[in-house]
Amino acid sequence: MRLFFGLQLSQQSSLSIDHWRTTSLPPLTHPVPLVNFHITLTFLGNLDQRRLGQLAEAADEIVSQPFMLTLDELGFWNKPGILWLGCKEASPILLTLTTKTKHSANQLGFATEKRSYQPHVTLARRCESPPPAPIIPSGFTQEFQNFALYESVSTRSRVRYNIINEWSLG
Repeated sequence: MRLFFGLQLSQQSSLSIDHWRTTSLPPLTHPVPLVNFHITLTFLGNLDQRRLGQLAEAADEIVSQPFMLTLDELGFWNKPGILWLGCKEASPILLTLTTKTKHSANQLGFATEKRSYQPHVTLARRCESPPPAPIIPSGFTQEFQNFALYESVSTRSRVRYNIINEWSLG
């Protein structure tokens, strides 16, 4: 199982971001379907299904609180060709939650990514170059009241992100 901890965007936020992407950016070759919009907290990689219980117990111990996050920065990672929507200023609560999910996974012996954390929603993959500046600036604010454990399921035609378990932030 390929797993990660993440934040689910509301349906309204996903629809608003998708509408903004469609009307403010040029057509994208490989847009991410809006049903897959999320913000990754900690990527866990491939894990044995028998360890799900341990991971859920560790997540049960994470204490946090709801927080607001504004997605207001368009970014591009050249090497993987990822176009993303992130935040100019990440919530301290979000950063602490990320640290806690990573620590919980590490305590169980799971290897997590070492690179610095950039909260974002992936808008498109396999982009050859960054698009021009958007016609309409981004600015989507949402309150997050839960975090989730997701499974990434790949098929021949697409990837789906399924929520396995969810925890309240307060």
